[in-house]
Amino acid sequence: MTPKQKSEHLTPRPRTKFLLGAAFVITTGLGLLLLGGLCESAFVDVLGSTASDESEWLTSLCLTGLVGAVSVASGVWLARRIPRRVLYLIVFSSMVATVTIVLAEVVSRLGLPAWPASALHGVRPSVQQALMTEAERNDVGAQRNAWGQRDRERSLRPAAGVLRVAFIGDSFLEEGIGAPLSLVTERLLDRADVEVVNLGVSATSPDEYFYRAAHVALPLEATGCVVCIYLGNDLAADHRTLPSWFGIAAVSPRPALLTTLGLRGLNDVLTTRERPVLKIWSNAGGLGESEKKMHESCRNSSDRELAELLLRNAELPPQLAELVRPQMLGAEMASFYNVLRDPDEGRFRSYFLFDGVWLKATGMTPQILSDPASTLHWVRVAAAVYSRPKDRSGKLARRASEGVGINGGVDPSLARRASVETTARFLVVLIPEGFAVDPRMQEQWAPLADMRRMTDKTSAAGRRIEQELTQAGIEVLNLTDTLAGVRGTYLNVDGHWSPLGIETSAAAVAAHLRRWLEEP
Repeated sequence: MTPKQKSEHLTPRPRTKFLLGAAFVITTGLGLLLLGGLCESAFVDVLGSTASDESEWLTSLCLTGLVGAVSVASGVWLARRIPRRVLYLIVFSSMVATVTIVLAEVVSRLGLPAWPASALHGVRPSVQQALMTEAERNDVGAQRNAWGQRDRERSLRPAAGVLRVAFIGDSFLEEGIGAPLSLVTERLLDRADVEVVNLGVSATSPDEYFYRAAHVALPLEATGCVVCIYLGNDLAADHRTLPSWFGIAAVSPRPALLTTLGLRGLNDVLTTRERPVLKIWSNAGGLGESEKKMHESCRNSSDRELAELLLRNAELPPQLAELVRPQMLGAEMASFYNVLRDPDEGRFRSYFLFDGVWLKATGMTPQILSDPASTLHWVRVAAAVYSRPKDRSGKLARRASEGVGINGGVDPSLARRASVETTARFLVVLIPEGFAVDPRMQEQWAPLADMRRMTDKTSAAGRRIEQELTQAGIEVLNLTDTLAGVRGTYLNVDGHWSPLGIETSAAAVAAHLRRWLEEP
């Protein structure tokens, strides 16, 4: 081989140089993201289900290793064989990518709500209004503030000398009739030096309660935190409802690499559509229309037609449906059918109905959510956030105001540096299912089935949660004892609190908070 041929043999072709250069740039960038996400998952985020979290972590570790190997191999080859101008091109490409990311972040934030709305519902309040059901929009107690919450207007920082208490939970804080639990509690306390902030978001679960406590309530300088656990759908066995993509991006307020780097806009654009409440709302049109049609059918049907409607929708096996049909047509069912025709406040939900039909037909309670393990896990880590040693230097993230950025939002990553100037307090409020405590509901549904039987497991789970948390030194208020035997505390078909239920529960919570205030 001549020297010229040898030189041509050793000189890489332009296509090879381009492909290897592109591979190096892409894998280096991706590798850095994966490595950052891996560190975020390992050292910042909180583990939920050991199996699912470890699987994601190991997958991320393997991907990081694979991408890193490709990056190193292509980089070594390029460093040895390509002219310097190609290295300049790689550096230039990296600079262009950085500028593009910054511009994309600026543009992304223009369409997003300011914090903390971005960490609560993830959309502007005007969008919320359009997504809510007609009944929710017309409820005078459901007026939304600038954060999109059922609450009066609040500032990012409490006034000097004011104790801020954050209420965290799901639809029991966001749905219902009249003023929500937080506002009624604040009214009953009647203290100028105490404000109760509503951070409730429908269709959320204990894992999000933790992230909301750590990354929303603390940066808002809430020195008291009340987490409301519903002894129903909050007892799901799934530890995770806020997804994360290898720690790089995650549904806010769960932390992620992008939010740590200050790229909140990009993170939210990529992940907000996966937010549980928005998924529910996106189906609300069809779901709401379905419930409306079901209610209209109930109102306009005879008892016989109503019996057939329930049997059909309960999807019983034909032989079982034939056996239970005479009971569904019995004279004792008339009063129950009247309840369906005219429910409390016109609020109609069908999710209890078909479980009741199944119970009547089989005598067996259907599978219900009653595993407290996940709830206990997330409540414990939330309580730990509020029991850490507090920085009394008065720097509370420069009172969180140093994090004000585009759109006036506070960077959620400040939550990790947030502290409180006084001793923080943490309370868990356990909310029972209506059938477990409200004699009126039990009596009205009795012609269909003994619905209280379906709450035995959830009530037992509540007692276990109360016992274990109390033994761990975490304050618990079980409203089962407060609401037991009080008639009319729940909407008879909807299942949420009635105004009486909210007032009764708020009185118990306010009494507990007064003890906080009386302690030295």
